[in-house]
Amino acid sequence: MIISLTGEKTQKIKEACQKFLQSPQPTIREVARVIGMLTASFPGVMFGPLHYRHLDMDKTVALKIRKGNSNKTMTLSDEAKHELSWWVSSIESAYNVVSHGQADTTMTTDASKTGWGCSLAGTPTGGSWDSGESEKHINWLEVKAILLSLKSFM
Repeated sequence: MIISLTGEKTQKIKEACQKFLQSPQPTIREVARVIGMLTASFPGVMFGPLHYRHLDMDKTVALKIRKGNSNKTMTLSDEAKHELSWWVSSIESAYNVVSHGQADTTMTTDASKTGWGCSLAGTPTGGSWDSGESEKHINWLEVKAILLSLKSFM
C-alpha cells in the first residue's frame, strides 16, 4: 500500500517551488510558508525530508541577518535551488509506503564523549574516541558510532 498527495496539493507545491526558482529574492515569510507546505507533504513524499534542509537553513540565516523581520527578502543558495528543482521534477511521481515491513535484524548503537558501543544479535563491540574525536559534537559521535558499528560487523 502507498500514500500519495492529491493532484491539487501536488500542483500547489510544484508551482510554489517553480516561483522561487524564477524569483531571485522571495520574502522570508514566503519561504517559511513553502517550507511548511513541503514538511506537511512528507507523509506522501518518501524522500521529501532529504530535500528541504538547505532551504530551511537559508531561511534561518536570513532571519538572523534581518533581525527577525520575515517581511524582508532573502537570497536562496544554490543548494536550496537544487532542492527546489528536485521538488519540481519529483513531486508528481512521489509517494510513500504505508509500511516498510518488519526489520530482519536490529542493531543498537550509542556514543558518549568517551567512546561508542554497539550490539548486534547479542554480539557487542565498541571502542574509545581519540582526543580529536572526543571534542566533536555528540551528533557527529552518534553517526560515527553507527558507521564504525556497521564496519565492524561487515
